[in-house]
Amino acid sequence: NERSIIFKDGYIKSVRPDRVLLRDGELIIIDYKFSFDKKQIEKYNKQIKEYSQLYIDMGFKKPKSYLWFINQENNRFISDIIELMY
Repeated sequence: NERSIIFKDGYIKSVRPDRVLLRDGELIIIDYKFSFDKKQIEKYNKQIKEYSQLYIDMGFKKPKSYLWFINQENNRFISDIIELMY
């Protein structure tokens, strides 16, 4: 369900959150990461903050945001979900 969001303010930059859900008026942003490199959380957090701010600028309340780490080991999928607080 990736969709481009185009910034206002006189410039165009297309960003694509991996998944955006709207449930009972609440916006949820999920960004998938296909590794367990949690050392990069600050980078990922900055990326999701940018997505969140765009939706706030469009009139939504502050969305909930999650990183979903997915990895495959020995033919098994392993995942971990982290809620971002900012």
